[in-house]
Amino acid sequence: MTEKEKLLGAEQSSESTTGNSLADRRPTGKCIRCGRRLTRPSSVDRRMGPVCAAKAMAELAECGANAS
Repeated sequence: MTEKEKLLGAEQSSESTTGNSLADRRPTGKCIRCGRRLTRPSSVDRRMGPVCAAKAMAELAECGANAS
């Protein structure tokens, strides 16, 4: 184990060497419905992935139909 790995911790240093591409630096988030990692900017902004967003919209539409 190098001195850097000792200082950073083996887990953190291995993550930092996995790559430095633009994809590794883009903002990510976590879906508020299922907890999966989000990588698409639109999903990060919405805080929900496309599948969960579609399910949530269907549930809202169903609630609205039942309320009428």
